[in-house]
Amino acid sequence: RQAVRLALAEWQSVCGIQFVEVPNAQADTSIELKFGVADLSKTTVQGWAYLPGTAVNAGDVWLDRSHPSM
Repeated sequence: RQAVRLALAEWQSVCGIQFVEVPNAQADTSIELKFGVADLSKTTVQGWAYLPGTAVNAGDVWLDRSHPSM
């Protein structure tokens, strides 16, 4: 969680946008990004993301929990 907060803070500082962390239950946001982790140690994948849209998983970002920098 802290790594995502730091990364988004960097984007805020250079792009003039603001990210606000809200509980999952709050669904009335205009844009929603969700971050999750998965054990991908048996693959060559270190993460993936879904494009914006209307699907349930739109905007989701998944990262490999077994990667040392996570």
